[in-house]
Amino acid sequence: MVLPRFVNNALLGSRLSVYGDGTQSRSFGFVGDAVNAVIALMETPAAEGQVFNIGRPEEVQIRDLAQKVIDLTSSTSKIDFISYAEAYGESFEDIKWRVPDISKICRFTGWQPQVGLEDLLLKVIEYEKSVLLYAAAVAG
Repeated sequence: MVLPRFVNNALLGSRLSVYGDGTQSRSFGFVGDAVNAVIALMETPAAEGQVFNIGRPEEVQIRDLAQKVIDLTSSTSKIDFISYAEAYGESFEDIKWRVPDISKICRFTGWQPQVGLEDLLLKVIEYEKSVLLYAAAVAG
């Protein structure tokens, strides 16, 4: 998973590996928002038997995500761009754009994600810092 990997590397001052040119875009959502979406669907009888996208339609290019993580952690890390062929082999193909269309769930339930990308990143940073502190304490 790219978020914890980027954050952990940035906190350690390691390089952040971005595959391809980094222009592929993704969206990231907070698990608490996804849980609230499922609850809203469970409470909506008309949603039964339907298919819904759940997520946050705020997209970010992976290279911009890596830089944002570096900025938010005040890291000295650098970004490495690694070709897909080097990382996965010659036949690998990536999807350039992955962003959910949440219009249907919004119509059925009124649900909207509440946690934006920066707040999500801050939550991941806080968690990864606590993991690193715990690991250091256990190591003595």
